[in-house]
Amino acid sequence: MFKGIIESESLNDNKILNELRIIKKHREHHPEATTKYWTVFRVEIPDDEIKLVTERISKMIKDAWYAIFWTEKIVFVVFSNKVFKIPHEKKWKSDKYEEVRNYGIKHGIQEKYMVFEIQD
Repeated sequence: MFKGIIESESLNDNKILNELRIIKKHREHHPEATTKYWTVFRVEIPDDEIKLVTERISKMIKDAWYAIFWTEKIVFVVFSNKVFKIPHEKKWKSDKYEEVRNYGIKHGIQEKYMVFEIQD
């Protein structure tokens, strides 16, 4: 089972949230961001559905946003029209992580948001 985090404000069409198993939902205030309030959804996705779900989200997510889904071994980072599959790391120092991080920054995500804080 994959766990994930996605903000409803990141989606052009947030109807896909109705299809996901929502574990928790909360609101965050980010006064420095363009979108000041984010509704953060913690979700679970079965292993056999993760590729389909991440591909669908990549077509719905706005530029300068990303969603993240993980297990103990694998992490999917979903950007607009791009999905990265990388190994789950404790310290996030690999070249693959740096590639994902640099991609996000290049596509409008503030550097401070490109630090993966995965909590199980």
